[in-house]
Amino acid sequence: MLYNFCSQSNCSDGEYSSAALVSDGAGNLYGTSDGGSPGGGTVFELSPDGDGSWNETVLYNFCLAVVGCTDGSGPTNVILDRAGNLYGTTTDGGAYGYGAVFELSLVGANWTEKVLHSFAAGGDGAYPSAGVIMDSAGNLYGTNIEVVYELSPAGGDWTEQTIYNVGSYAPLTIDSAGNIFGVTSGPSAHTVFELSPNGKGGWNPAILHTFCGIPKDGCSPKGPLVFDGAGNIYGTTTSGGVKNLGTVYKLSPVTEGKNKGTWTEKILYTFQGGKNAEYPEAGIVFDAAGNIYGTTEHGGKDDAVYEGAGTIYELVAPKYTEKVLWSFDVADGYQPVGSLILDGEGNLYGTTWVGGSSGSCPDGCGVVFEVKPGFTMALKPGSASVAPGSPATSTVTVSAAGYFVGAVNLTCTVPGGDGLSCNLSPNSVTFNGTGSQTATLTVDTSSTTPAATYTITVKGNSGSLTQSAKFKLTVQ
Repeated sequence: MLYNFCSQSNCSDGEYSSAALVSDGAGNLYGTSDGGSPGGGTVFELSPDGDGSWNETVLYNFCLAVVGCTDGSGPTNVILDRAGNLYGTTTDGGAYGYGAVFELSLVGANWTEKVLHSFAAGGDGAYPSAGVIMDSAGNLYGTNIEVVYELSPAGGDWTEQTIYNVGSYAPLTIDSAGNIFGVTSGPSAHTVFELSPNGKGGWNPAILHTFCGIPKDGCSPKGPLVFDGAGNIYGTTTSGGVKNLGTVYKLSPVTEGKNKGTWTEKILYTFQGGKNAEYPEAGIVFDAAGNIYGTTEHGGKDDAVYEGAGTIYELVAPKYTEKVLWSFDVADGYQPVGSLILDGEGNLYGTTWVGGSSGSCPDGCGVVFEVKPGFTMALKPGSASVAPGSPATSTVTVSAAGYFVGAVNLTCTVPGGDGLSCNLSPNSVTFNGTGSQTATLTVDTSSTTPAATYTITVKGNSGSLTQSAKFKLTVQ
């Protein structure tokens, strides 16, 4: 855990974050929260301190009112441009009370806000609940509950135009050709759409997929879409699938034949619930090996309480087998609903809506977290029975968790003074990001080893990371 919100008096540092984070080139993290002072939400920065701790700085406090807060109220996600300026939206406030698009710029030692557009609930829509994206020309695109819009810089001002008369609660995605992709999950349609420039300043819409063929399909897409290098689209649905607990899906373009120009869908994973993950509210991220990472609002080890406090999951390519990397337990976070970001070392960063150690909120005020790559260990069989003088063996399986790169050194220990010894072959395994490696544990007994049950400990070490597993040997 990097930071507990509401660590300062009157929650002036913010509370309740559902935002995805964004990172600059120096390793600082930026995001948004509710609360702050006077309480209309914050844009914050988290900076590493060099000793493993992080410092939080509130860069901007929004006004607390729907009407009269011309600077906006209730910030959503932010993005960074190459000059270090931050752009985002507010759900409420602005000149008309229907939300705004803003820019934060560092002027001297202070951050200054500029409202780029205030929504008026007319043809430009209202109440944006997602942030914006930026194209290579510096134009901004976003969604609100009524439309998809474009903001273009012009002589120090910004002009707004509606480019699609369909509302969405999810962020947009743009490809290298300038096409815009998004999802809708309204009462009448659950779709993936594409907007393509028509060369005349307008946009051509196309529906790529319509959801809700439960149980074979997902329903209620909410998170942002992600592209792979081959042009396939990946996303999540909050519900649907075999157990109606959500899915991860892939859309692939058809490039030849009578269906050329259409897209085909494949469900990569349907969430199982219980101690596994359930209800993904956010999008996904890829690592270099094509493994998928994301969060779910519920599920995990504490499923009997709060429907589970949520998970961080990995889908291991190419079969996309689910692995729960972290189960939240309220004390360390609860309800991660924002998308993750992945750094170059394989570390994952995100936020939780509630949870954490602050007592100022009923279930905690939310946290910012980091999950580092690592490894897990398992023994099979976990026990054996032998006669004195006979050996026993077990297979040690070491698996990468997250995109783990490095060597794991294996050691074993036995109780002393009883004629027992152990060895591992090999005694080191190496990972390049994914997969599992095995070693053989051999425990030797002597003819004089007393009849009893002994515990043999196998440890794996890689730098500061340590895992262990126990093997029970009964000498009869």
